[in-house]
Parts: sequence; structure tokens; C-alpha cells
Amino acid sequence: MSITLQYGTDPVLPLDEDLYWVDENQYSPVQSSVDVSLDGALIVQEDGDSTRPGRPITLQPIDENSAWMIRADVDQLNAWAAIAGAVFTLTLRGVARSVKFRHHEKPAVDAKPVVHYSDVQPGDFYLVTLKFMEV
Repeated sequence: MSITLQYGTDPVLPLDEDLYWVDENQYSPVQSSVDVSLDGALIVQEDGDSTRPGRPITLQPIDENSAWMIRADVDQLNAWAAIAGAVFTLTLRGVARSVKFRHHEKPAVDAKPVVHYSDVQPGDFYLVTLKFMEV
């Protein structure tokens, strides 16, 4: 199933469908804190909301032979990531999600060339990891 990213009315940027959502099952909308009172009683506070924002969405290739992106698309991603406060529409598995880049977990766009060339071209291939969070 296709994966796309769009900013406002800009053209949709197709992302490779072999990108893997690595932290999909590592998020819980339930938050809790545990303390011990002065008399030794356990104090547990929990709050849960399935619509809680902030769910991480990290997309990365499964291995070095999949989900290559061309340099021109990497340049577009970096340009979008440089827009402070920007909210994007990430469509993943047929579900549109409002996301921001996770700049607090640098780098938000991590791109490494598949083959390093001294004369970089827009069609050169890169392995890219993208860090988003739902908002």
C-alpha cells in the first residue's frame, strides 16, 4: 500500500512503500506515575486517551536493499523539515495522519547515500529514515 507525504497544497510526495514503521507497537496512549507514600502505600496514577497526540512514527528501510529514495526527494524532505511548526499529511496504510517532524530527536530526516559519489546528482539513491509524530 502506498505511503505519501503532503504539505498544504504542495504536490504529494510518494514515499517508498517498503518503508517500515519501526515504532508502531511501542506506543501506548496510557500514561502513569507510581509513587510510594510516607506510610509505604503505593500510589498509582493513570490517564489514557486514545487520541493523545505525540505518537511517534519512524519510517525506515527494512534493510540496505529496500526503500531507496532519490536525492531530489531527499532535498524536498529536508526543505519541508526546515519549515518550523509545519504540519503534514502522512498517508500510511490508507490512513491520513497529521504529523510533524520530530526535531527533538535529531536528525528528523536521516539520509545516507547508497553509493557515495563526489559529484552528487538529483537521481542518486539514498537510504532514508524519517521521524514524525502525530499531532
